[in-house]
Amino acid sequence: MKKQSTNEILKAIPLGGHGEIGKNCWIFEYKEEIIIVNFGMMLPGRNLSGVDLVLPSTTYLEENKDKIKGLVLTSAHDDSCGGVFYLLNKTNIPKIWGSKLALETIKRQIGKNTHLPDTEEIVPREEFQIGENFFLRALSNTSILPDTYGLFIKTTAGNILYTGSYKIDQTPPDKVMFDYYSYSQAGEDSVDLLISDSANIESPGYSQSESLIKKRFGEIFSEFKSKIIIVGYASSLHKYQIIFNLAQKAGKKIVICGDYLNDKIQSAVKAGLFNIDKNSLINEKDIDGSNEKELVILVSGKYGDFLSALIEIAKQQHPKIKLNAKDVVVISANPPPGTARILAHTIDQLFVQKI
Repeated sequence: MKKQSTNEILKAIPLGGHGEIGKNCWIFEYKEEIIIVNFGMMLPGRNLSGVDLVLPSTTYLEENKDKIKGLVLTSAHDDSCGGVFYLLNKTNIPKIWGSKLALETIKRQIGKNTHLPDTEEIVPREEFQIGENFFLRALSNTSILPDTYGLFIKTTAGNILYTGSYKIDQTPPDKVMFDYYSYSQAGEDSVDLLISDSANIESPGYSQSESLIKKRFGEIFSEFKSKIIIVGYASSLHKYQIIFNLAQKAGKKIVICGDYLNDKIQSAVKAGLFNIDKNSLINEKDIDGSNEKELVILVSGKYGDFLSALIEIAKQQHPKIKLNAKDVVVISANPPPGTARILAHTIDQLFVQKI
């Protein structure tokens, strides 16, 4: 990308996420400086037997490690920050800028032997500088979890508008609105390159608000007097906050089942973006001794893959969850691409257990 006023070229290179769901990562290179925007993960397709995660390649970054000035994380979604633990072990990152939730998430994600560089929380509408040549401003998004942003990136060679993952939610559960004004202002300042990422954006219509699930979950909690098992992706924090609120109101006790899901929720609690009444929580090891009529169990699998956890339950292999005939299983997520047939077969196995 080149502007008339300079002969310097600004390079925008996707390392992942371009035309696919997951492992979002773009690098921007200008005047011997590189900034990295996001480093996410992708769950493997069912044809990748034995593979836990798919991550962006770090080869170019390792070859140009002296140019790297920093990493920016626009979201705590696994698609955007789920691979940071790997990146930090492959090359030197001088500093990480990110949303408060993203920074709390990676602190829990990285191992004890991995060095965490200096971090700085990004603030919406406030400009910050990386290196000598990159000037960035965070723009508030709405999504399936709080504290997510797009970026307006300015250089003397050109301006980039990077939206990050988003959905335009008119009634977000946390009351933080999509920042239409800042996005419009970026357009007025001139955008030379738009990089926009929104899953299923080619589908007609519009995305429903996360708040719309309140009615149905409220009905489920009042209608069924049995154990309720809710499976979903670990990053769906708005949904889990709604479930916590409704379950507490209905006098239910909640179990967070799975270390990965628990880490996500606890990161949001520490960031001040998720509220839990500890009196309504039950440890997963105490499931067997609890009143099943009061239990709501939130389940997600390794790396937030709800399908792996659901398959374990359906095959009666889950270490903590055993189904009874009257139990209710709520699948509160769309299946990963290419797994619709596996999901249908898994649901059949669940019905067999309940006969």
